[in-house]
Amino acid sequence: MSVRFRRHHVGPPPGFTWSGAVRRALWRALFRTVGGFTVTGAAPYEAMVVVANHSSHADTPALLAAFPTPYKPMVVAAQDYWFTTRWRRAVVTVLIGAVPVRRVGGGGYESLLEAAQQVLGSGSSLLVFPEGTRSTTGELGTFRSGALRIAKEFQVPLLPVAVVGTHALLPKGGRFRPGPVEVRVGRAIPPDELELGDMGPVTDQIDELLSLGPARRETSLVWCRVHQVVRGAAASRRAALTAAGVGVLVVGGLSALALRVRRRG
Repeated sequence: MSVRFRRHHVGPPPGFTWSGAVRRALWRALFRTVGGFTVTGAAPYEAMVVVANHSSHADTPALLAAFPTPYKPMVVAAQDYWFTTRWRRAVVTVLIGAVPVRRVGGGGYESLLEAAQQVLGSGSSLLVFPEGTRSTTGELGTFRSGALRIAKEFQVPLLPVAVVGTHALLPKGGRFRPGPVEVRVGRAIPPDELELGDMGPVTDQIDELLSLGPARRETSLVWCRVHQVVRGAAASRRAALTAAGVGVLVVGGLSALALRVRRRG
């Protein structure tokens, strides 16, 4: 299929959807509650291929929270991981809205091409993690060129994005630790500036965005107050549980003492 044919199959922006709005609101509220959420930069309002670094399961929700609902990217998810059990499939389809792609057994690019036809044809943007898997160190890994080939094939821009703070929040194989998350949007690269096999301009942008430092904390007074209330409620709950535990011990001790006194009497 020719490039021209594929370009004609890129649809108009899909517009507002309630499912997308609910997902975006849900993830933004969650990130802001557990440490803060900010977005630096803005994406162009058109269908494109979004590529980002990948070091946490929290990366995808962060990107869904960052983009306006009519232009939110649709995610491609590993078929061999996310679609193998019923509960994982439910999570990735209901909370993420992902499209399955193969990453093992061959045919990976063809599977990505099919997903791109479905996503870009509906006017949505396609989100791809070119590293293929989560980084265990938080550092940028090797980028595969499938996303670049898709952008050239469909003649749409390629948008580099850096997700900061998610590795500290929820590292691969690690525990959840509350903290701020920031999504930094780079400069969209037009398809005529892309060279097949050369991911250098993409990784350079993401490296530069990552080098700007740790994620900024939430600056909204409303959400700062919400975070304080949540933390205060958690502290109050811990205090209440502690007091209740002490009360149980005291009452139990007094009851045992009274029982011993009665027996001696």
